[in-house]
Amino acid sequence: MNKIRIALIALAFCRIASVSAQIDPAFQLPYMNNYDAGIISATDLNGTARFMGVGGAMGALGGDASVLFYNPAGIGIYRSSEITLSVNGNWNNLDMNSTRATDGDFNLQNAAYIGSWNFKRERGLVNFNVGVAFNRMKNFNRNGTYRTFGNGYSVTQMMADLAQGQSPDQLNVHNLDNPDVGFLPILGYSTGAIWSVEDGSGQPTSDYISYYDHANNVYRQEFEEAKDNGEVDEAAEYIPMTMNNYVELRERGYQNEFALSFGGNVSNIFYFGMSFVCNVLDYNIYQTYEEKLSDGSSYDHYSSFNLNGTGFTYKVGVIVKPVNWLRIGGAFHTPTWYAVNTSSHGDMDTYTDLDGISSHEYVDSYAYRSYFASPMKALGSLGFVIGKYCFIGLDYQYENFRGMKISDNMHNENLGMRAMFKDRNTTLDRHTLRMGVEFKPISALALRIGGGYSFPINTESATRIYYDNDIRTDLGYYNTLQSYNVTCGIGYYVGRNAFDLAYVWQVNDAQYHPYSNNIQNHPSGVKVPDAVGMHSIRNQIVFTYSIRF
Repeated sequence: MNKIRIALIALAFCRIASVSAQIDPAFQLPYMNNYDAGIISATDLNGTARFMGVGGAMGALGGDASVLFYNPAGIGIYRSSEITLSVNGNWNNLDMNSTRATDGDFNLQNAAYIGSWNFKRERGLVNFNVGVAFNRMKNFNRNGTYRTFGNGYSVTQMMADLAQGQSPDQLNVHNLDNPDVGFLPILGYSTGAIWSVEDGSGQPTSDYISYYDHANNVYRQEFEEAKDNGEVDEAAEYIPMTMNNYVELRERGYQNEFALSFGGNVSNIFYFGMSFVCNVLDYNIYQTYEEKLSDGSSYDHYSSFNLNGTGFTYKVGVIVKPVNWLRIGGAFHTPTWYAVNTSSHGDMDTYTDLDGISSHEYVDSYAYRSYFASPMKALGSLGFVIGKYCFIGLDYQYENFRGMKISDNMHNENLGMRAMFKDRNTTLDRHTLRMGVEFKPISALALRIGGGYSFPINTESATRIYYDNDIRTDLGYYNTLQSYNVTCGIGYYVGRNAFDLAYVWQVNDAQYHPYSNNIQNHPSGVKVPDAVGMHSIRNQIVFTYSIRF
């Protein structure tokens, strides 16, 4: 009987292994790609008004609720308990191809409680502190739009390349369960944006051509016939169709952090801390891509992609004060391990002038779970304290973007994505420099100024890969380049109460591509649009109230 049970268990295991072996990673993993990973991981400057007023350069200074998320050792600086609350009003201007779009909102930025236990001594463990805090680490909200005119290419050419080798029956919009066929060529074929090339008997084949190329061939043939009939000058040459494009994108969502922190002060020389951080993520991108051909035909594609989930990271840090005027800080953040769910929607309207037909179709993908490890981070800081009147902070931050990982719902790592992260022609590790100064002309008043610079995450030549059987229909992507900010602030102290105000001017540069010709199994020679610069300016006004007791 035991042997039978063992045999059945072994058979079941082999069956599971067989099913797992048949899973096509290219089908299972395009739900989340390297560009999604980069967008999630590239955080902005956020925190309390004091922290943001000095550009975030407080890694060696501590004594502020924001440092729980940067260098947790900063909690050890506290000698009393504190409650902090911050609100943020921000507006974002995004310039693309000389067109500006604006978006803004108002939200809770930061909230924290730090409890301090003072042991009434100056040697050994002087105090031990515990903190709980909330921080909005990123606000994704922004809008962008632009137009181009007289282009000689079409996204439908790339869609035709994705469809090659599939039978017309496989490209039926009602046949979405086929793991070998992507949703984008299904939309294209079902709406007439791409056509099957007929064989000698007039039957459709598994070769495809875009409506743009097909119509050009028809009009060219008509032109040559008119030339042969003397209806057109013999010296005239056929001018291919051109088109105008309209592109619009909207990003929405947030990334929040919740920290539980512990830290202490040893002999007023060595400060230590650790934070257990939970991340909550919600990211949505909506894209519209329209083509208007010179023959009156049109192609309108709307897509959306949603990514939401939770993550966990551990942060540890130290601050050393060898002399009263100098503090040296260091911190390490493990990767944030996310479990995320993704879903997408594609909607297409096509009008083809050759046959005078208008078509509309849409597809939706089911929610899919995958796992993602963000970059690990290492921080080094210096703080110079001049009596009770001034401090100067210098911070350096390293982020290992080339070490990111994406896995499917069975924790099988996507080796293709891993290779792209490792490729220096695609992904770069990020380095960030921050500097800030706080000056107190009187004990009740603080004046602050700061700034920071972050190097690119992607190279300008990086391109997105599309899979033949990708169920996502969104095509646009952007390479994240440099980011920099200038900050200023003011603080006023009344007894145990502090009122802080900061202004942040932050610039994020990127290059937007409506689509690329980089197809997984057969790189396409299709001409694609040039990249469009994205110059995003986010203005923030932050107010913080805190009370110590």
